[in-house]
Amino acid sequence: MIEEIEAHLHPQTQIRLIEAIQNICEENKIQFILTTHSTSLASKVKLKNLVLCKDGCLYPMGKEYTKLREGDYSFLERFLDSTKSNLFFANGVILVEGDAENIMLPSFAKKLGRELSQHGVSIVNVGSTAFLRYSNIFLRQDEKN
Repeated sequence: MIEEIEAHLHPQTQIRLIEAIQNICEENKIQFILTTHSTSLASKVKLKNLVLCKDGCLYPMGKEYTKLREGDYSFLERFLDSTKSNLFFANGVILVEGDAENIMLPSFAKKLGRELSQHGVSIVNVGSTAFLRYSNIFLRQDEKN
């Protein structure tokens, strides 16, 4: 177990480290637990290995827990970058289809006196064809959560 492995590591080093750890763990059938606030690490952890912790609840991202389809996992593991993986750390998420919404929504919220960053809300630009793939991250097999 390691807490906040990203401390004092360059983002590129974080990526190389998590890839090496995942390879070693898979090859040797070892369980490894780490905590992080790093979007760089979150973007490289295989979704099936990711567990989100929020308000005392655990949200495993494995196939048996989410409503993501098989193809969603491979897609998201390819396209979840350090910007998009911010959705794992936000209090709220607004998924948008493109650059225009990504630029305009923070301005609208500010005009309404609701700056998104002040409320821990992240805007994630998912591109026009990937909306359902990202939105299904939050749908659980167990409807209680």
